[in-house]
Amino acid sequence: RGEVTVDPWLAPIAYARHAHENGATIQRGREVAAAAWEGGRWRLTLSPAEAEAEGPEVVEASVVVNCGGLLGDALEALHRRPPFAIKPRRGDFLLFDGSARALVGATPVGQPPGDVSRGVYVWRSALGVVACGPTAEPVREVEMPPREEARPEVRAALLDAACAAVPQLREAGVAGSYSGLRPGCDLSADYQIGRAEGSSWVTVGAIRSTGLTGALGIARRAAALCDEAWRESGAAAEPPPP
Repeated sequence: RGEVTVDPWLAPIAYARHAHENGATIQRGREVAAAAWEGGRWRLTLSPAEAEAEGPEVVEASVVVNCGGLLGDALEALHRRPPFAIKPRRGDFLLFDGSARALVGATPVGQPPGDVSRGVYVWRSALGVVACGPTAEPVREVEMPPREEARPEVRAALLDAACAAVPQLREAGVAGSYSGLRPGCDLSADYQIGRAEGSSWVTVGAIRSTGLTGALGIARRAAALCDEAWRESGAAAEPPPP
């Protein structure tokens, strides 16, 4: 019950390590340049990593999961007309110096949720850093991290919001700021999880910040869709373990 604080970077690293320990191969710095369904299997063309001199690599798969984040609609377009469009939203955060640590308790304090986002919150991170954010600004860029720092007026608005929630923060120093992008969607606030009928391409799109909280539920749903696709494809009597 109530709110908890987690390290948002450590969770996906732990998931990746668990996958690797269970036989997964993780390739970084690669782009899926093409996808084709041939002979009952997907053939994915991967662009070479920056440090490699070889040409593109082709890998085969019985089931594909598109979890492309900010590029989810572009990846979807490799095999069909995307049923959704990613609408990136920028979130800026303000970080306070160590003097703020004693001013904020373990429970996040913030605004009521709105139609676009949960609103701006003040909280103490798992490492003890007091932060305020995020904003929710529609943008066009899809590359992380965002190219520009938070604008002065955005930093000022975040400071005002932080001090409205915890007035004592007016006396604390501001250590800096950081920004991130999350993949909003043109259809609704709902995640776009599913697969086209008869297809072994599973889509897990428009997963935003709350995807960390819902990660295990999302994984169960995606695994069930993969199981269905695997069985329909007749690839094997039993699907591989998730």
